[in-house]
Amino acid sequence: MSRTFPDIKILGLVDWNPAGLAILCTFKYGSIGMGLEAYRYACNIKWLGLRKDDLTAIPEESFIPLKPKDLQIAKSLTSSEILQDNYKEELAVMVQSGKKAEIEALYFHGYDFLGKYLANQIVQVNYI
Repeated sequence: MSRTFPDIKILGLVDWNPAGLAILCTFKYGSIGMGLEAYRYACNIKWLGLRKDDLTAIPEESFIPLKPKDLQIAKSLTSSEILQDNYKEELAVMVQSGKKAEIEALYFHGYDFLGKYLANQIVQVNYI
């Protein structure tokens, strides 16, 4: 679809955690399991959703401590040569803080807040 309609933005709404970034990267770069076919299925997806600059909108009790599996995923992603710098920065903040956040944490502000947040992010082209 991204080759047929190159001007359409593809946005990925993922949690602010290493697994969320790994999912995003699978869409962006393909997976090892795809082998030489990976490029055919990868797309120029952009990260829409929680990032380090949004963490002040989340109450402290909504953060979740990183687990060993999260740290393992973060280490694997960080060692990747194709991972873009701003993704590495997000991972560094996650690891340094020792915590992660799910997109549902924004419901703290009310159930209609997530829709408003996403609309604002899209209008302001606030995705990476």
